[in-house]
Amino acid sequence: MGFFQKIFKRDWKSFKQRGDSYHSKQEWGLARGEYLEALKRLEASPDNSPASAQTINDKLLQVTSALLKHNVTKAETFHKTGNLEQAITQYNFAMKFATSDEKIELLKQISIIEDKGRIVPKITSAPTETHAVLEIDRQVSSDDNEVFNVLITSLDPIQASVYEGLGENFRSGYLALMNQDLEVAEAMFRPLYERDPGNRFIQYELGRVLFAQGNTDSAEELLRDAANNLPDFIPVRHAWIEALWEKGDLSTAERVVEEAFEIDDLLFENYTYAARTCLRSGEFENGVEIIEAGLSVHENSIELNRMLGELERGNGNFQAAIAAFETVLGLLWQYDYKTEMLKFDHISAYAAAGLYLQTGINLERAAELYRALIACGPPANNWMFVLGLGQVYAKQGSAAQARELFLSVLAELPEDSTSREPVQKLIAMLDGDPESPQDDSTPSS
Repeated sequence: MGFFQKIFKRDWKSFKQRGDSYHSKQEWGLARGEYLEALKRLEASPDNSPASAQTINDKLLQVTSALLKHNVTKAETFHKTGNLEQAITQYNFAMKFATSDEKIELLKQISIIEDKGRIVPKITSAPTETHAVLEIDRQVSSDDNEVFNVLITSLDPIQASVYEGLGENFRSGYLALMNQDLEVAEAMFRPLYERDPGNRFIQYELGRVLFAQGNTDSAEELLRDAANNLPDFIPVRHAWIEALWEKGDLSTAERVVEEAFEIDDLLFENYTYAARTCLRSGEFENGVEIIEAGLSVHENSIELNRMLGELERGNGNFQAAIAAFETVLGLLWQYDYKTEMLKFDHISAYAAAGLYLQTGINLERAAELYRALIACGPPANNWMFVLGLGQVYAKQGSAAQARELFLSVLAELPEDSTSREPVQKLIAMLDGDPESPQDDSTPSS
C-alpha cells in the first residue's frame, strides 16, 4: 500500500525536487510545470510556509525568465534571417512568459515587423486560451525546423542525429514537451512509439512525458527498458533514476547511478544525481565521499558544495557542514554597486546561520548572516531571518532586543499561521516560563 501511496499521493516537495532537477539540466519548460504544480500542492499542504513558497517562486521566476529569453532570442534570429511570420509567432509565444512591461516591448517588436508589410500575421496578440497556445506549438513544430534544430544542438550527437530523422510529429512532440504541453507531447509520441517500439529514443521521450504527468509506474517501465537497450546513453539513466526516486526504489537507483559513473566518471550531473540519491536514502557518508570526489573535478561548483553541506548536516557533522556552506558563500559574495545589493547564496547563508545558532559556535557570524538575509534576502522570508536574529540576541543575553524582534515577527505573521506558536513560546521563554523549552532551531526553508 505504501508503494501506491508514493505514486498517487505525491506532495509538493516531490514536485519541487523534480523541478530542481529539470532546472539543473536547463529544461526550463519542464521545470516550470513542476514548480507550478508544487505551488498548487503547497497551498493545500499542512506544512505550507512563506519560506517554501518563496523558494519555489524564486526558481519559477528564473525558469520563466529563461523561457522568455529563449523565445525572444529565437524571434530575433527569425527576424534577422527574414522569417517574419515565424518571428511573430515566436514573439507571441514569448508573451506567455512576459510581465506587463515586457509584453509592451514584445508588441512593439511585432508592430515593427508588421509595418514592413511583407506578411499578414496569423496571431496578433498574446495567447490567452489553452487552445491558442497549442495552436502556436503545432505551427512552430510543423512550419519551422530551425527552432527544433537549435534545441537539439545541446544533445548527444548520436541522439541529435536520430531526432533529426524522426519527422514532423516527433518534432511537434519534442517542442511541446520542452514547453510543458504534456497532452500534445503524448499525443505526438505515443503513435510513433506504437509503430516503432524498438526505437529507444522515442521510448525515452515518451517515458519522460509520462513521468511529468505523474504516471510514474508506466514511465519507470519505459525508461528501464530504454536504458537497458541504450548502454552508453546517460540521460535515460538520469530520467530512470528520477522515476526510481519517486517509486522509493533507492537500491535500484543506487545501481543505476553506478552505471552512469561507469559511462562517464567525470560528468557533473552524475555527481548531483548520486548526492540526491544519498540524501534520500540516508547514506550520508557515501554521499560525502562522492561529492568530495566531484569537487576534485568541479572544485568551484556552488551546487556541489551546497550538497556537501546538506550531506554533512544530515550526518550530524555540523562543523563540516558549516565549512561547506561557508565555501559556497565565499564563491558567491558580491556587492552590486548599480543596485546597491549584496549578491550571495541565500540557501547556504540561511543554512549556515541556523547551524551557528544551533551549535552556538559563532553567534556573531550567525547574526551577520541573518542581517545580510534581512537586507537582501527574499522579502517573503524576512520574518524567518528576523526570528533567527532574535534567537541569536536571546542566546547572547540581549533579551530586550530579542523580544522586540519576536514581537515584530508576530505582527507580520497572519493570525491563522502555524508559525505563531513557536514564536510565542520563544517570548514565553524570555519571560521565564519553565514550561517553554529552549528552542535553538529556526524554521526550515
